[in-house]
Amino acid sequence: AKHVAFSVGWSFMWVILFGLLFAGVRSYAVYKYSLQKTDHMLTNTPARHHYLGS
Repeated sequence: AKHVAFSVGWSFMWVILFGLLFAGVRSYAVYKYSLQKTDHMLTNTPARHHYLGS
């Protein structure tokens, strides 16, 4: 029973680890895509400075 609990704990950890990794990669890709898509539209507008907080 101890070995089963140990392996379940490790598989749970791997699921969390890969979930975080996937979420990070996906959010980075979305960030890069949105930056590319909106960069040319917001280059010389005051809204860009407003969103960046500067």
